[in-house]
Amino acid sequence: MRRLWLLAIVATALAGCRAYDADTGSLGFVSSAVVAVEGSTATLTVARGGVGTGAASVRYATADGSAEAASDYTVTSGTLQWVRGDTADKTITIPITADGHFEEDETLTVSLSNARGANLGASAAATVTIADNDPVPLQLLAFNDFHGNLNPPGGTIRAPDPADPSKTVSLPAGGVEYLGTLVKQLKARNPRTTVVAAGDLIGASPLVSSLFHDEPTVESLNQLGLEYSSVGNHEFDDGSSELLRMQNGGCFAAEDASTCQNGPFNGAAFRYLAANVVNRKNGSTIFPAYAIKSFDVGAGRRIGVAFIGLVLRNTPNIVTPSGVEGLSFTDEAGAANALVPELKAAGVEAIVVLIHEGGVTTGLYNDKSCPGLSGDILPIVDKLDPAIDIVISGHTHAAYNCVRNGRVLASASSFGRVLTDIDFTLDRGTRDIVVGSVDNRVVVNDFAPNPAPAAYPSLAKDPDQIRIVSRYNHLVAPLANRVIGRITADLRRTPNTAGESALGDVIADSQLAATAAPKSGGAVVAFMNGGGIRSDLAYSEIGGSEAEGEVTYGEASAVEPYGNTLTTITLSGAQIRTLLEQQFPPTQTAPKLLQVSRGFTYTYDANGPDNARVDPASIRINGVVVKPRADYRVTINNFMAAGGDNYFILKQGRKPRGGVLDLDALMVYFQAHSPIAPEAHERIKRLN
Repeated sequence: MRRLWLLAIVATALAGCRAYDADTGSLGFVSSAVVAVEGSTATLTVARGGVGTGAASVRYATADGSAEAASDYTVTSGTLQWVRGDTADKTITIPITADGHFEEDETLTVSLSNARGANLGASAAATVTIADNDPVPLQLLAFNDFHGNLNPPGGTIRAPDPADPSKTVSLPAGGVEYLGTLVKQLKARNPRTTVVAAGDLIGASPLVSSLFHDEPTVESLNQLGLEYSSVGNHEFDDGSSELLRMQNGGCFAAEDASTCQNGPFNGAAFRYLAANVVNRKNGSTIFPAYAIKSFDVGAGRRIGVAFIGLVLRNTPNIVTPSGVEGLSFTDEAGAANALVPELKAAGVEAIVVLIHEGGVTTGLYNDKSCPGLSGDILPIVDKLDPAIDIVISGHTHAAYNCVRNGRVLASASSFGRVLTDIDFTLDRGTRDIVVGSVDNRVVVNDFAPNPAPAAYPSLAKDPDQIRIVSRYNHLVAPLANRVIGRITADLRRTPNTAGESALGDVIADSQLAATAAPKSGGAVVAFMNGGGIRSDLAYSEIGGSEAEGEVTYGEASAVEPYGNTLTTITLSGAQIRTLLEQQFPPTQTAPKLLQVSRGFTYTYDANGPDNARVDPASIRINGVVVKPRADYRVTINNFMAAGGDNYFILKQGRKPRGGVLDLDALMVYFQAHSPIAPEAHERIKRLN
C-alpha cells in the first residue's frame, strides 16, 4: 500500500494536478488556456498519464464565459474514451464563429467530468480565448497652424446654410477652450484615438502666448492630449536651441521674468517629428524622423501605426537665417519614402505623414469633392510611396478634405478653428489602414453670435483649458492695456466702392515702413489682404483705462490677430499687374481688393473682361509707371506668399526675405506716427 500511495503522489505531480485514478491514470487538459481566432476552430488536448492502463472515459462540455453560445461559438459536448492499454492524447474541437463585428476578445470554458458526471476538479477545466479577427477601429484627430491662439482668434468659418444649401453662414470658430471640449467629445467615442498636428503650433503667436515664450501654448497642448506633431517653419523662428527647449523643458533665461510663470516649464509632452531636418554637423535629424504607436488588439497581439514628420523644404527661405543655422532641409517625399522599408521591417504597414506644407481649394471646409485643389503639397503627395496611407498637411491655413492618389489628404484651417476627424480600421491580417470616414469639424465657439446653432451647435469651454488660459490672460492684461498710439477719428476696415479702406491704408503703410530699409527687405510697395483685417479701431472705444482716441496693444492685436509674418519678395512689373488682376474673377468668385501702401496707385474697370480689368499705364509707384520687365521688391504676409486668397502669382516671388510680425510692424508705426488720421481714398480708382 505504501508503494501505491507514493506512485499516486508522483503521478499527480507529473499530471499537473490532473484527476488521478490508480486504474485509469490521470486525465486532464495538456493546456488550461488556449487561443483561437474567430472563424477558425479551437482545439484542446486531453492527456492520459500516470500508471493507469485500464479503460477510461471522460465527458466534456462547453459553457459561456464572456462569449455567448451560438453567436460566438458552437456548443460542443461529448465523451472521450480510452480502451485498455491506450495512452494516446485525445482532442476536442470547437467551431468558433466569425461574427464580423468588432468586439474585445471573449472567452468560453470547457470542463471535464468522469463517466458518472462528477467533475474531475479544477485541473479539468480550460479556458478558450476567442481572438477577435475583425478590423480594429481607430480614430485620428488632427489640426495644424495653431500659432498659440489660446483665445478665440476672431474670424469665421463658412459653412453650408442649413436653410438654403446654395448659401453659406459664417460660424465663429476657434479657441483652445472649445477645441479641448471637441477633442474630449470625440475621444469618448473610441479609446484608440491619436491626436496629431502638422506644425506651426508656436511662433507668430498672440500676446497671451508670445509674451511668455509660447510656454502657455505647450502647456495647453499637453492638456489637450496632443501626441505627435511635425515641426513647422515657425517652430524655427527663435532658432533650433529654443525649439529644443520647447520639447525638453527648462526656463528661457534666469533673468527673464516672463518665463516659467506656472512653475518649472517641463516642455512638450507630445513628440516633435522631423524626418527631413538634418543637423549638418552630425548628419542626424534634429528630432526623431518618426514614431510608432502600438495598439493592443487582443490575445497578446499588437499592431503599430507609424507617424512621419516633415516640414516644407523651403523653410530656410521663409524664416530668418539664424533660425535654421546649421540645419539642412531635405526633399520631403524622399525623406518619407526612405523610411518605408525600415518601418515595414519593423512590422508596420500603417503609415501616416504629418507635413507642414499644404494647398488650397475653392470649396468649403469639408467639401469632399475638393474643387480646385492646388498647391505645393500636390507634387509631394504624388511622389510618396504607395505604402503611405494618410497625409495630414498645413502651412496654407486652408481647410480641405481630399483624396489624392487613393490616400487621404486633409488640412484643418488654422488657429484651432477646425479639427480633422478620421475614422479608420487596422486589418489584423495585413496590419494596414482601411479608411472609413474623414470629416473636418468646425470648432464652433460662443464668443460671437452663432447664425445656425441647431445645425452647428456651439461648444462649451473645457474646464481644464479654462484654468490654463485664464491664468495667462490675467498675466498679460497689463501689456494688452498698454497704449501704443492715438487716432483722430475712427479707422474702419469697411472699404469704399473702389475697395480701399482707411484702416487698410494704415496697415499697408506700416508694413512698407517695416520693410523699406535695404537690410529689412528693400520694399517699395506693400499689399495687405482685406480678409486679414479683423476689427476696426474706433475713436470712442475704451477697453481698459485708456482715453478716447488712444489705441491699446490689445486693440491692435484684435485688428491683426493672425500673427502673420511679413515677407518681402521680388516681382516683375508684369507679375504685379497679374497680382492686381487676380483680385477679380475668374481667380476670385467675387472681387477681393488688396489694400495698398502709400505711393502705389492704379485704376481698374469693374466691367472689364477677365484678366484685363486693370489699366497697365495706371499702375504707378510714386507717380512712375511700373515697367513690365523691371523688378520690384514687394511686401506681403506669409499667408499671401503661399498663394492664400488665390493670389497665386505671389508664389512665383523671388528672393524671399522673412520679416517681423504684422502686429509688431503696426505697433511701431503707431508709435512713430501718432496721432494717425484717416486719409482720403486716392490709391485705388474704379471705373464703371
